[in-house]
Amino acid sequence: MITRYPVAYAAQVQGPYGLFTPTWGELRKSLTKPLDAPKSESPVFVPAELEGPHRSIESVKHVSLLVYDIDNKDSGNQLTSERLCYRLMEQKLDSIVYSTASHTRNHPRYRLVIRLSEPLSKALYKKIAEAVVELLEIGPFIDRACLEPSRCYYLPSCQRSNESNFESFSTYGEPLSQFGPRLVHRPPGPEQSSAPALPSTNHDESTKNVDLVKAMLQSVPADSDYEAYRQIVWSVTSLGWNCASELLVEWSMSSPDHWTEEKAGHSQSTLDSLINSFDPLRGVSIGTLIRVARQNGYSGRVLGQLEESPLIEVAQNDVVEHTILDKLREFSLRGDSQQLQQQLEDDVFVMHGMAILGQWTVIYAAPNCGKTLLTIWHLVESISLGVVEANKIFYVNADDTFRGMTEKLLYAERHGFEMLVPGHKGFEASMVLEIMNRLVDAGAASGVVLILDTLKKFTDLMDKRVASKFGVLARKFTAAGGTLVCLAHTNKHKDAEGNSIYSGTSDIADDCDCVYIMERLTNESGLVDVYSVEGRNEKSRGDVSKKVGFTYTRRVGDSY
Repeated sequence: MITRYPVAYAAQVQGPYGLFTPTWGELRKSLTKPLDAPKSESPVFVPAELEGPHRSIESVKHVSLLVYDIDNKDSGNQLTSERLCYRLMEQKLDSIVYSTASHTRNHPRYRLVIRLSEPLSKALYKKIAEAVVELLEIGPFIDRACLEPSRCYYLPSCQRSNESNFESFSTYGEPLSQFGPRLVHRPPGPEQSSAPALPSTNHDESTKNVDLVKAMLQSVPADSDYEAYRQIVWSVTSLGWNCASELLVEWSMSSPDHWTEEKAGHSQSTLDSLINSFDPLRGVSIGTLIRVARQNGYSGRVLGQLEESPLIEVAQNDVVEHTILDKLREFSLRGDSQQLQQQLEDDVFVMHGMAILGQWTVIYAAPNCGKTLLTIWHLVESISLGVVEANKIFYVNADDTFRGMTEKLLYAERHGFEMLVPGHKGFEASMVLEIMNRLVDAGAASGVVLILDTLKKFTDLMDKRVASKFGVLARKFTAAGGTLVCLAHTNKHKDAEGNSIYSGTSDIADDCDCVYIMERLTNESGLVDVYSVEGRNEKSRGDVSKKVGFTYTRRVGDSY
């Protein structure tokens, strides 16, 4: 396995290029911290060893790293850092991601660097790079010029005036091997064909069946978002027909926006990538096309339907109605009342009187009011009482100084709960939402207590759409047995009665189970400062206290 990664390095694009051989750890450190310089003054690198000081395809000896530019040119279909992070984690890849100079919040642009276990020859590079594009499903988002082995890339840079716009993260897994099982198209061996296997099908590629698929495709607009388009492509590909790609090209060309003269090459490449990435284990079949066609008003015959006959049509409708009603009954909770009643009677508090296990609680307070202190104190009390398992509590501390983080970490270690801090051990705040999704999908959310401090680091409280989307995920997490406690700030302005109010849109408060707003009532200063804090309950879905009160003391120099 490679321990050092030869890269060509220059002060400017024109060169001359020298050789630099960093370790992966040194690369991670260099590529996640931006230089304080404009792009035009930033050094560049080529992820390859060159023969001589000049950059060209002919001068490439071998490639050390895979690098992709995520340009997100389609404003209606963009790959976010969260989705990219999830895909990298899902494939267990060692990677580094940093935002490029043209990156903005509304138009994200990233550079992805993937660690290799062995160098790639110039001849093999493009084949492996294409296979990874399929593996990560990033074809529609990348600048395809990065598939050239002599391509050069700017080091991360960001001037101080725009520092808040820079993003970077790393994922921890394994180096990618050209011989590993993860690649869709591995280099063919002596007994291995390079042609992908076609999926099996239960429908003959007859003229009648082909015409039925054409008719259904005509009712489905090709001008859809990427996810919807991909599902239709995979649905038709699942038939395993030789003419499937022709049908999909004909359908795709009906899009006036995506298949213009300028975009035809890119659109064809995206389609080819999707066809090649089809995997029957994803569960997409021709039924997907049938369902979407029906939703768009298609009323004709479909694949597998019996010959037309009034009697047969009635019988089929009866069967369909029966099947749909049976499916609907599967979702019914009838018969589960005793189990749910037992759960209700067994409601326990992860924060006594305030936060119920299995619910989503949000605690709002002004900065330095003591919400973090009170939350940690409550958690320790619950651990000591045996209410929750300490190793299932994950406190995500995303709003702290190095000293504060260290003090709280010592406290967490003493009582056995986990503490995660962005920027340490490869963890980033952007990973949290995907981790919650994965816990739900894996059936592993039950019993997990997740503390997010503070909430603005994980979602945009001022954007109704983004906040509402977070609420949907939070509800999935708690419905799967997880517990979510979010700490957030109050608005700097008070209401008409002088009470604190939450910051941001109402979506978080509307969607969660329980809301508390904390107020500092008194502040007695002296050798020992004494603080009195009251929390009023604004919303509840359980037997929580309407008001809670706490007093704590603080001496200068005291830790938690």
